[in-house]
Amino acid sequence: MKWVIAAVFLAGGLTASAYVPPSSPQVRAKLEWLQDQKLCLMMHFGLYSVLGITESWPLSTEDARWARADIGWAKDDADLKRKYYATSRCFCPVKFDATEWAKTAKRCGFRYIAFTTKHHDGFCLWDTKETDYKTTSPDCPYSTSPNADIVRKLFDACRAEGLGISAYFSKPDFHHDDFWENAGVGRSTTRYTTYDTKAHPEKWARFRRFTRNQMLELVRDYGPIDALWLDGGWLQPNSDWDLGVGDIIDEARKIQPDLISVDRAAKSAYMDIGTPEQCVPETPLDYPWESCITMTDDWGYHYDDVYKGTRDLIRLIIDVVAKGGNLALNVGPAPDGSVPEDSELDADTALLQAKDIATEIATAGDQATFAEVVYQNAPEDQKSTYL
Repeated sequence: MKWVIAAVFLAGGLTASAYVPPSSPQVRAKLEWLQDQKLCLMMHFGLYSVLGITESWPLSTEDARWARADIGWAKDDADLKRKYYATSRCFCPVKFDATEWAKTAKRCGFRYIAFTTKHHDGFCLWDTKETDYKTTSPDCPYSTSPNADIVRKLFDACRAEGLGISAYFSKPDFHHDDFWENAGVGRSTTRYTTYDTKAHPEKWARFRRFTRNQMLELVRDYGPIDALWLDGGWLQPNSDWDLGVGDIIDEARKIQPDLISVDRAAKSAYMDIGTPEQCVPETPLDYPWESCITMTDDWGYHYDDVYKGTRDLIRLIIDVVAKGGNLALNVGPAPDGSVPEDSELDADTALLQAKDIATEIATAGDQATFAEVVYQNAPEDQKSTYL
């Protein structure tokens, strides 16, 4: 297993000099709590799981070269977009069992869950009032299930098991007409809007309201959550695509005062933690961080997934925790809502073996003890790394 180390990408666009600690004592206390949790189960689940392809990115014409490499079923750009969006009429995860997901996560030693409430494709896994593009819409066959509000079921199950909750939410929404006109069908699309936001301020204002309303729904209507994890860092504050995230988070904290904000790559006071993606820092960082790493090569489910081995997972957990970070280990549930057996078995084996090690490292009282714990538990062929 090779972990790519890139100085800028390491922290999800964050550098030590750019980090702004939260001013609220309640948020700082929650952040300290989060740093003690260490192990997060991240789950990417959505329409892309049904297709077994890269999540959302095939919809971007600009990203076609890499994102559509495994797609052979579309005639052209418009055909691909229509078929992708229409997958909402095939989404029916009949084996989804929120309680089992939560119990499995807890058994494996995870302390909190990060779950995709909505990815960039705009398909919502909760009963939002802002769009019909959701699991509870009559167009979706899963809407008749008592579990159709997947986010509610999962968040309730996590709280019942004592697990923390990090709600992943995509700021861009490719399906929304005020982000991509006509959902991008018939247009060459990038990760940005299909129109000039300065020339059409009314459209951008509508999208800002839509985004605000959805974020506040999750905070107001879905019980206590620990973090709002915002993806889509290219929509930056003080740019033509400023969503006013700071104002939204301030509103959200009137509902949940200790809410952690993870506005990825925003370089603002609302990025409470750094989020290295698919990598581990070479040295400890001097601000809170959470490495987000997949158990396979992909975030969402692929039919030919190959999972990292137990030995590699144990090394990874030790490496991240020894450096003072958290590990968000990602698995993509299968289209039927089950957790793939290979990932569950690997996670069970690796995490149950590593749980006590990670706990011991996390609670080491001084640098000498800390170093001893890391050294004693490191694989034999890597012990020289820690000398």
